Amino acid sequence: MFVLTAVGLVAIVVAITRPTSKPIDLRVGDIPAAVTAVEQRLGGPQRYSEINATNEGVNVFVVVDDAHEQTWFFNGHALQDPGDVKRTEEHKPFTLESVRLEMAAKLARSVLDRFPGATLLQLALIRPDEPVVWAVRTRGPLGGIAETFFSTDGQPMGGALK
Repeated sequence: MFVLTAVGLVAIVVAITRPTSKPIDLRVGDIPAAVTAVEQRLGGPQRYSEINATNEGVNVFVVVDDAHEQTWFFNGHALQDPGDVKRTEEHKPFTLESVRLEMAAKLARSVLDRFPGATLLQLALIRPDEPVVWAVRTRGPLGGIAETFFSTDGQPMGGALK
């Protein structure tokens, strides 16, 4: 009788502690640390053209001048040396004055919970136009790609299928 009760209790504990949603594979929790590392290395706040999290780390695109950017990569432990300065054309420069970087992890969790079969591909902070937005790219269970946009404080702003 005791063995059956113990087995039953183990099954209940496993069921209660099992995660109810898919884990976040992107390094979204590293975004604040990546920005801090870049700003420490460069001596203060910067202008950015994009900040994105992948499953390997965080890419921080720092604006060098009106036409060029330099990419810094943070692998979760250390900031790597920057890449070469390259021409930027895709996004407009922005600052982080009113951006809550901790929103990245909350948005990633929100998207996965809302679309349980989806896989996160990338989460980025960009300024394609006005204003600065969070863009979350996912792959659906049937292979389609979707981008969902949020304000810097996490309010939904629409999306697009690709």
